[in-house]
Amino acid sequence: MAGALVGGAFLSAFLQVLFDRLASQEIVDYFRGRKVNDIQLQKLKITLLSVDAVLNDAEAKQITYPAVKQWLDELKDAAYDAEDLLDEIATEALQQKLEAESRSGTRQVRRSTFLSPFEKGLSSNIEQILARLEFIAKQKDVLSLKEVQGKPLQTLPTSSLVEETGVYGRERDKEALIRLMLNDACGEDISVVTIVGMGGVGKTTLAQLVYNDVRVKEQFDLQVWIYVSAEHDIFGVTKTILDAVTLSTSRIKDFNLLQLELKEMLTDRKFLLVLDDVWNENYIEWEALLIPFKSVARGSKIIVTTRNERVASVMRSVSTLHLQQLSDEDCWLLFAKHAFDKRNSRARPQLDVIGKKIAKKCNGLPLAAKTLGCLLHSKSDVEEWDMIFKSNIWDLSYEETNILPALRLSYYYLPSHLKRCFAYCSIFPKNYEFREQKLIRLWMAEDLLQRPNPKKRMEKVGEEYFRDLLSRSFFQQSSYKRSHFVMHELINDLAKFVSGEFCCRMGNENSYDSMRKTRYISYSRTRYDASMRFKPIYEAKRLRTFLPLQLASECGHFLTLILTGCSSLDELPTDMGRLINLRLLYVGETNLRELPSQISKLKNLQELSTFIVSRHDGLGIRDLKEFKHLQGKLYILELQNVVNIQDALEANLKDRKYLKELSLKWSANFDDSENERRVLENLQPCTNLERLSIKLYGGTRFPDWLGSPSFSNMVSVNLSFCKYCFFLPPLGQLPSLEELCITGCEGIERVGPEFYGRTSQSRTFRSLTVLKFENMLEWQEWISLNSENEGGAFPRLQQLYLQDCPKLTGTLPSYLPSLRKLVLNNCKQLSTSTLGALSFRKLETGNCDKLMYQELPSTLQKLIIKGPINYSLLSSFPLDLLPELQILSVQNCVQLASFSVPDDGQRDLAYLSFLRIRGCPNFQSFPQGGLRAPNLTIFSVCNFNNLISLPEHMSTLLPSLRDLYISNCPKLVSLPEGGLPSNLNMVLISRCDKLIANRRKWGLQRLPSLKIFCLGGCKDLESFPEGVAAHHSDHTFHLSTSESQSPE
Repeated sequence: MAGALVGGAFLSAFLQVLFDRLASQEIVDYFRGRKVNDIQLQKLKITLLSVDAVLNDAEAKQITYPAVKQWLDELKDAAYDAEDLLDEIATEALQQKLEAESRSGTRQVRRSTFLSPFEKGLSSNIEQILARLEFIAKQKDVLSLKEVQGKPLQTLPTSSLVEETGVYGRERDKEALIRLMLNDACGEDISVVTIVGMGGVGKTTLAQLVYNDVRVKEQFDLQVWIYVSAEHDIFGVTKTILDAVTLSTSRIKDFNLLQLELKEMLTDRKFLLVLDDVWNENYIEWEALLIPFKSVARGSKIIVTTRNERVASVMRSVSTLHLQQLSDEDCWLLFAKHAFDKRNSRARPQLDVIGKKIAKKCNGLPLAAKTLGCLLHSKSDVEEWDMIFKSNIWDLSYEETNILPALRLSYYYLPSHLKRCFAYCSIFPKNYEFREQKLIRLWMAEDLLQRPNPKKRMEKVGEEYFRDLLSRSFFQQSSYKRSHFVMHELINDLAKFVSGEFCCRMGNENSYDSMRKTRYISYSRTRYDASMRFKPIYEAKRLRTFLPLQLASECGHFLTLILTGCSSLDELPTDMGRLINLRLLYVGETNLRELPSQISKLKNLQELSTFIVSRHDGLGIRDLKEFKHLQGKLYILELQNVVNIQDALEANLKDRKYLKELSLKWSANFDDSENERRVLENLQPCTNLERLSIKLYGGTRFPDWLGSPSFSNMVSVNLSFCKYCFFLPPLGQLPSLEELCITGCEGIERVGPEFYGRTSQSRTFRSLTVLKFENMLEWQEWISLNSENEGGAFPRLQQLYLQDCPKLTGTLPSYLPSLRKLVLNNCKQLSTSTLGALSFRKLETGNCDKLMYQELPSTLQKLIIKGPINYSLLSSFPLDLLPELQILSVQNCVQLASFSVPDDGQRDLAYLSFLRIRGCPNFQSFPQGGLRAPNLTIFSVCNFNNLISLPEHMSTLLPSLRDLYISNCPKLVSLPEGGLPSNLNMVLISRCDKLIANRRKWGLQRLPSLKIFCLGGCKDLESFPEGVAAHHSDHTFHLSTSESQSPE
């Protein structure tokens, strides 16, 4: 078990790449007939094999022996140089092939007897690298490095004992785990609960707390604690469990007898077993280990602690607890306990301040807080504490801290191919949030992914690598963006420690005296980046990745170039073709108007964000045929420059089967609509495409391929400003289409059967969830399918947007069973008589003359009205017609004069939580007797020329009100009788001169929860209402005399 867990050395995967490169066809072909160079390459391979044999030993010793670390760095640098040379050879071979192919009139190409400058220097370059590697190889004997199989690192075993007074911030986790221990209703005789988290986060401590809890002890007949680690095999773990159960040392050496003995000892006993620090992911072995436990009493439990979430899956856990970092406050308490012992930290104010900074630097990791607290326990000098705060934890000596070995253990057991990918992540600064696909693309560009099966796509390999590192807690999901990930600061430090001088993060946190070995650079872009800031980069002659910076002519080994967001960039170098190894080029959000024609030589490109078609000598649409490996997203711009329709066919987008997203854009509409139609016809993409956008297309109809059911993966279509098209394509035939947006198609007057296609009614738009029609100025008729019951079109449609369709008449489809949100704006002729038959929850509307509030569904929860509505329809709005309404916002509705409720006034608006009325100058009054809205939390009134009073009895009828906004209500004289609700947190009043004149009667002193109070547009007011500021001295008050001051 243990041997299988040990990951290969970082450089082993690196050297394997070199071995594969040496055996590649282009290298073999290039050296065929060159006897001298071929012998040199054989020597190079043998030398690499000799150092490969001792890499496991070197990687285990590098932390405790700095000389070994230095030796590894020199070897890595030489290996990078060797890989660069092989890349140069492959590049030279490809360039010779391209030059030969470009020669006119010659089919057969003979090798020239003339040697290029590259070929002349090749032998000496190989000899130089070979000599360097041979010297490094000899040093392995000086350092006593030996050929050994990977072996587990020695770690301190754990026990079940714990000092509970030294634990902070785990009470909630402890209680959750105890509830699982006391629950016997899981249906299994024995169930597994797994605690997963990064090294040092406190998994063992939590297990110890639960193991020793009195309630747990009373629940089980027998408790056993086993420290597993990576060293145990299945026989050893079984024997250790048996020894713990019998309190003796077993001499049984047969595995069968061992399991039989253990089964007999556990039969019908309620048993709690803790397996601490489990690494093994082998399902077969764990199933064999658990066989003796099948006879235990019902309700028995196994607690497993692990750094790897895959272990939880292998163990078939009924529950998995992902242990998070401590809060900064709990981290400080733990640090202070060990740094100050029983002495009060406040006796040392300066140390207290620095100590809190150190605790924050631990980023919630208990092991780090405890270790640094112990390190500073005997130190009372402020400078020593400050030095620890300013230093990198990884710079501390091996003896001083056990943080390094605890986290290094996770890295040590990574497979070698994952070690390279993890080390590459050192390019990200601390707390940098990254997307999974972005990182995978960078790995692909650097050729870090190993594809065991030629049929498996590289993206899938990258996803497996990413998920593996995520499951091992090297990555964590961002707390702010679910689609982003981040590395814990100490894990980030570990990546930087591993990558060493080969990765540089330019910024305040790093110094970079020398960049001779640097291959990867990132920097945090600022608005003004002085050129001197980048002066050290000139030393990095072998740079591979620069995120992000403009191209330099010396960077012939670039694999990744990201220029996204360089808004001043308007031109690329004409000799871009020299970057023949480039795999990823992003030029979005720049000022580029053209791409140099030499980009067509970048045949290794895997991702090209933007392709700009030139009208003259630049890049033509036919050049797309050169990029056979394109994948991900591709934006093609300036398609009006395609003159020859055959060029579009030669682009051969049909064969780009790994493209997922395609955007086609013309920048102007020309008279030759037939040419544009045939261009779009010839730009047919592969049926694997998932997202398609077509903008400013000038043809009169869409091509036949658009809407074909063969595009079974298409989930999103956007057709924008295709103003000469008279009919929509049959998009209803796309089986997976989820989102459809049609904007500015002015030629469309009718949407009918052609839109749905030839599929049966039960299958048209069967997956669509979002449908948008916007800026359709000539659209007059929407013909629905005949079916008005189950089986009609749009069975899953959740959101429908109809905006700026002023000529559209008729009604909406009456069968939209899944509709939840409806947006109707500037649809003056559209009848809303079918709305009552629908059950949507949200409505946003404005400038829709035929909207009748009586037709709104009673299920409505959110209503937003913007702009004028027919006076007869909305002079008095009856709130009781929408009993489930939670949010109501009415803006710029001149006709609205009042709200109304039933005559008895006793019915509560139970769900209403947000009420905003803005720009309704004729609004005069709220319902007599007040608004009975017990859950209203936000109330805003603004721009009311005729409003005389606020709702009556606000203090009692609006008990939950937290925020009150009142602005530009010139006739409002006073607050309601009884004052304001006592739970108000925020009051903002602006441009209400008469109301402010009566400020002494507001009674703000009776608002104990008030935290923010703001007055705006107060010409003559020089101070707050008397006594308010003194009564609420610890809160925020603001006074403004600006006429434009708005409370919102």
